[in-house]
Amino acid sequence: MAAEKEATDMILADKIISLRKQKGWSQEELAHQMDVSRQAVSKWESASSIPDLDRILKLGQLFQVSTDYLLKEEIESVEEPVIREREEEEERGASVSLEEATTFLSLKQKLAMPTALAVMSFILCPIPLILLAGLSEEHVLGISEDLAGGMGILVILAVVSAAVAVLLACEMKLEKYGIWEREGVCLQYGVEGIVRKKKEESTKLHRTCTMAGVTLCILCAIPLIISSMVEASDLVLIICLDVLLVIVSIGVCLLTWDAERYEGFQILLQEGDFTPELRMKRRKLKHIQKIYWCLITAVYVGVSLYTFRWRETWVIWPCAAILYKAVSEIAWLCMRHRPERYSR
Repeated sequence: MAAEKEATDMILADKIISLRKQKGWSQEELAHQMDVSRQAVSKWESASSIPDLDRILKLGQLFQVSTDYLLKEEIESVEEPVIREREEEEERGASVSLEEATTFLSLKQKLAMPTALAVMSFILCPIPLILLAGLSEEHVLGISEDLAGGMGILVILAVVSAAVAVLLACEMKLEKYGIWEREGVCLQYGVEGIVRKKKEESTKLHRTCTMAGVTLCILCAIPLIISSMVEASDLVLIICLDVLLVIVSIGVCLLTWDAERYEGFQILLQEGDFTPELRMKRRKLKHIQKIYWCLITAVYVGVSLYTFRWRETWVIWPCAAILYKAVSEIAWLCMRHRPERYSR
């Protein structure tokens, strides 16, 4: 492996020398164009060091060649076509260059926070309804329970509408990359190593976010449990319930932000939930997931409006989340036993 890496570095060095001479530049002139020292260019050309990802991209733009050409192990003239038909790669999915992979990862990073905040708002939106209903029942605000419930529903509809709009906007921006998630990708030569390196650099942050998010979701019930143990008033219980939702929303926000960001690496490397088998599973369960959560939402709103016991009906959501895992696995087993029926 060390010998192969050394050979690859030498080939890249030779290409930099060849391209620089074709431009008629000295090492100083290339260093000025790249905004680096002449010593850095000298090290690249002697293969004692290699340019980082950003510098490789800039070299490609400067010499008007693709990064695929720079990273290939073969030495070929710049005039030779860089893109060749490879049937085995087409079977694996769309061919992805280094520029495309970098743009995709940057976009996933940019959209991760809006997506996480939108998901967070779904959890937070029942808080005004629960709080208003509790205050009305305790005769604190001096408004009827019907008015409090109506105001709470309006807040839920407004927040959900805004959150859905944000999610749709994010999805539209990633729409052209949807085929990568559905059909898989075939990374061009050298791209996989760079993507894998960037993934390793963010592994520590991924683990930290996962641990923090899960911990918050586990500990969120502590205020409610303590208030129940000391036999606190109904108003205090309501406030503790709202605190529970806030803590859960923060934990889910962390998990969602990290998942969206980390998902980009998994899509490109076809790992985690994006292996060929799991990719097929996600695609086939997509419609079932939408129908299931629409039904759960309808059940939650219907039961809550009929009983007007908003402080208790929230348990529908964690129960539904647990039940969904069983429903999805049963549906997947049925599809695997009847593949001809679900082949599309």
